[in-house]
Amino acid sequence: MKRHLLQLIACQTLMLFLIFGAPRYTIADKTEYSLDEIIKGMEETYNRWKSLDSWMVHYHHVRERVNPRPNMIAEYPPNEMVNARKGKWFYAYESQKQLKSLNPRAGPNDRIHSWIVWKGDVAVEREGLHVSILPELGPRAYQCFFYTGWLFLDLLTDLEVRSASLKKLLGSGSRPSAEYDDLYMLPQCIIKHKSEYHVWPKCEVVEGAECLVVERPNHDVIWVDPRIGFLTRRRRYYQPPGYLAADLTHYDFQKKASGIWLPQRSKSIIYHPATAPEPYHGKVVDIAQNILIEARFNDLPDDFFQIPIPDGATIHDYLRGFTYVKHPPQNDPVQSALVRARSMLKGDPSRRRSWLSIVFTAGCGLQCLVLGLLLYRLKKVK
Repeated sequence: MKRHLLQLIACQTLMLFLIFGAPRYTIADKTEYSLDEIIKGMEETYNRWKSLDSWMVHYHHVRERVNPRPNMIAEYPPNEMVNARKGKWFYAYESQKQLKSLNPRAGPNDRIHSWIVWKGDVAVEREGLHVSILPELGPRAYQCFFYTGWLFLDLLTDLEVRSASLKKLLGSGSRPSAEYDDLYMLPQCIIKHKSEYHVWPKCEVVEGAECLVVERPNHDVIWVDPRIGFLTRRRRYYQPPGYLAADLTHYDFQKKASGIWLPQRSKSIIYHPATAPEPYHGKVVDIAQNILIEARFNDLPDDFFQIPIPDGATIHDYLRGFTYVKHPPQNDPVQSALVRARSMLKGDPSRRRSWLSIVFTAGCGLQCLVLGLLLYRLKKVK
């Protein structure tokens, strides 16, 4: 009797758990998630990234150009990239093989290296042996965060654009990515056009995972996985409305930190724009991929956010308005001149007198020359 009573209690407990204690989502034929709940889940993941002390993603970005239009560069060498943030600090690095069309003599190991660093008040950009010191980040800085951009995480909104010329160039006022928020970033674009989005009544499977599907007809279809922080597993984007611009899929998500999931590979099929000639409409132009190499969270030292500047680099200082070359100490012409001057001043009195006599003689000769020219002009006037 006692055993039967325990079994009854266990069954009732299980039933109560299934009714009240089970997870709120049921990935089955129908989802229980509302659009508001999906937005909230996306915001929590976004805020989790924003609250990190520091983060870095290191990856390959590769593209295969398909059906290029006339005058399009068909070659896109593999590109190794690093994106990082630490508070207000910003870091981007690229290492790309040189284009054969631009440099036919480029060897298999010849690459173009470039860096961008921002530490809150001064931006430094370097490509090859050319370095620029700028009052703020340039447009290129907002175009090189491919990995997090493909996750639709806008992690650059705190970088305020200050100059009027850059605001005009970016077309975004004080926020570099505001224009993209409305069309691309999550959950901002859903919030902006919430009345036009809806959740499909059934889930769909993407890469073995059942996903919620959120759609804005003729604009956007997003496959969302609540098990990985409501990140996107697939997205089809239309621009202009009704014209497919890109189809992106993420593969093999892995947990990298508390509440942080990253795909090991992402693939984007990019179509010719609607402005292209009609024969290219609906045809693929690029197949682009991001392949993760390494990711780090909350452990980046301050010296990670530095640019190596080699000897021989030309430095364009736009803050102070001059350009100079970085020389090694033993070959620096300014330092060498100072050393020679000091050695002359510290030499024996006879040596100092010899230099003084040379300067005096040269000065007298120059005065005689000027006086002769003046007398000649006076005589010619008379």
